[in-house]
Amino acid sequence: MVAALGSGSASFAQVAGGFAPITLHAAHAQDAQLLRLLGDMARSVGTEGFTRQQTTAMNRQDGREVLRTLHCPALVLCGREDQITPPALSEEMASLLPGEVDLVLVPQSGHMSTLEQPAAVVEAFTRWIARVDAGAASADAR
Repeated sequence: MVAALGSGSASFAQVAGGFAPITLHAAHAQDAQLLRLLGDMARSVGTEGFTRQQTTAMNRQDGREVLRTLHCPALVLCGREDQITPPALSEEMASLLPGEVDLVLVPQSGHMSTLEQPAAVVEAFTRWIARVDAGAASADAR
């Protein structure tokens, strides 16, 4: 997509419009409100911002080894049908983190889980925060 923008073979509107099918779960691919929101987000970032974001994502350093060194409660959350960051990668991330890790695969959700299934995401965060807070309170009582 970045290459298409750079070569001029696709306009920013075409590229941004093509993102919905790969970022959203099929159940949300025709949701007019969600598509409008994604379009607004793309326009607010603009062509240059989008290109920078995508180039950075494609070229970022592999951080998996860093995960092994983190010693803190963690929540790894992704859409069950995420095509951009498939669940297998989230499962791998969770397996690399030492200690207590909550892995949540949000049903009927692609890459945009916070927009597609906000209640499920809030519930997962709320459960995780309650568990972390309970663990901190237990440690303080010792």
